[in-house]
Order: sequence, then C-alpha cells, then structure tokens
Amino acid sequence: MTLLVDIGNSRIKWCPYDDRLATLGPVQSAGTDDLEAVLAAHWALLPRPERVWISNVGGPLLGARSSRWVQETWGLVPTFAACGNQAFGVENGYERPRQLGVDRWLAMLAGWRRSQGAVCIADCGTAVTVDALSDRGRHLGGLILPGLALMRRSLAHAAAGLAAVQGGRIVPLARSTEDGIASGSACAIAACIDRVAATLQERYGQVSCVVTGGTAREIAGLVQHTPALMPDLVLQGLAIWAGGER
Repeated sequence: MTLLVDIGNSRIKWCPYDDRLATLGPVQSAGTDDLEAVLAAHWALLPRPERVWISNVGGPLLGARSSRWVQETWGLVPTFAACGNQAFGVENGYERPRQLGVDRWLAMLAGWRRSQGAVCIADCGTAVTVDALSDRGRHLGGLILPGLALMRRSLAHAAAGLAAVQGGRIVPLARSTEDGIASGSACAIAACIDRVAATLQERYGQVSCVVTGGTAREIAGLVQHTPALMPDLVLQGLAIWAGGER
C-alpha cells in the first residue's frame, strides 16, 4: 500500500492507494496547525505503508515535519512530487516550469487523464487557481486569486465597516452585508472559472470543466460551464505520478 498525502496551505489530506488495483482508498483530512498531533492521532492507526508520496504546497516546514514523522515512525523516506516539463501527456506551459505549484501540476495530470481534451481546472482552496489545458494537453497558463475565506478577510482588514461581518449565505442578490460579501466573493471566483472556460471554448469548441478543493461545492453551482466536482483531484494526480513514476 502507498500512502498519498496532499499538504495544502491550511489542511492536510491523505488516503491509501492500492498499487495493484490502482484505486484510492477513503480520503481523510485535518488542519495543519498542530501537525504532529494530527499525525499521531490518525496516521499511527494506519497499516505501515510500503511508500509515502507527498504533494506539498504548505511550505518547507510542514514538509520537513511530515517527513520526519514518517521516517521516525515507519522508517521510510517519503518522496515529494515535483513539477517537470512534461509528464503523462501534459506539457508544462510555465516559462519556469518549477515555479508552477505542484498541486496545480498534479491536478492537471488528473484532469487531463479524465478529459483527454481541452479542460479548465479550478482548485478552490485558501487561494484559487484556474488552469487551462489545450486539446493536446499543453498547459496554456492560468490565473490565481484569493479564495473565499481570504477574500472575506481582506475586506474585513481593508474596510472598517465590514470588520465585524461574519458568515453569510451565497444568494443571487443579497439583502444583507453578510450575504453580499459571501455571494460577491463566490461569484467572483465562479466568473473567473467561466472566463477561462470560455477562452478554451472559443479556441477548441468543446471544453470540459473540473472543480476541486475545499470550497469546490460552494463554487461549482455558480459556474455556468457545468463543472465536474472532484474534491480529491490532487490526490488522483499524485496517484498517477506515483503509479507511473514518470
């Protein structure tokens, strides 16, 4: 069994991966504030894996702490996924390929494997990334913007009258400040996804759209280019990477 791990900016997700059947097991997640306690509470209950593969965009400290736990507990050295110029039919479009976030790279591998055609891939987390793949798997580029929670915090920080506003529902037209902030933030993200999808549609005619990440469910219903909701796309891409080892 291989343990697949996705370390994000605020949460860590993991699941077992059956190498023989090429299937993901149940996905679990937790916050990263007290990482060692999380790993002791959850990973210590897992069967000892044969391999550990990690996607890490949470920073070098979280990567080092998770790696140390794996080595001390299981005697394994985890493998950290990294971006390349090309892999599994996807060509990295960044001028400096290693600058692309590994979570975006893995999400594109999984999105391309699913679509085999022009596809818009949105990862809605602390930050939102929206990437475009051509009908031949070339990464055309992407966009980055604040996620839902970050947009709300930015408004609270910059506008004194909004500092105490909490919560809010996502509605077509808001009649309260709380709902206005929640709805405006969500609609901005959905509009960004639709713009990238429309650009692909203009070029290639047919386009699919995939939404993943912690707030994917809130956003997906607002996207006009009816997206597939795939919450664990990064782990699926990591499974492709781990199974093929490039």
